[in-house]
Amino acid sequence: HRMRLSSPPPTGQNSGKTPAARGLVEGFIRRGHHTGFMKPVGQRTVIEDGVPADEGAVLMRAAFDLPEPYPAMSPIHIPRGFTKAYIAGEVVEDLGARGVEAHASFPDHDVLLVEGTGHAGVGGVVGLANARAASLLRVPVAIVSFHS
Repeated sequence: HRMRLSSPPPTGQNSGKTPAARGLVEGFIRRGHHTGFMKPVGQRTVIEDGVPADEGAVLMRAAFDLPEPYPAMSPIHIPRGFTKAYIAGEVVEDLGARGVEAHASFPDHDVLLVEGTGHAGVGGVVGLANARAASLLRVPVAIVSFHS
């Protein structure tokens, strides 16, 4: 039985998505599941091994020695100024297709944890808010909310 789970679409920025996702990935791996991680839309991009990747993907890859390349784990980046360039027509690539292609590179995993980004509206202008990204990838969604 294979599971694709989008978790957690955030209720706000800095709400604990990556720590929650890390705990879930660790639990799946400890139970012997071939587990992967993907953050289809990232806004905290760093350059790792000469390739852009979201900080969350870099953390997960290092923490669990995941073998997938960063373009599969973190295919779409929304750095500062990207939305303006998109609106101006300077971005012509089908970003959703890039995410779907990256998602397809995890065919043999028992579990693929797909983490949302930022807050619910991040990516909305480019058509890739968390709900839309989950829909394109056809993954179920779990919302995790932390309250103090």
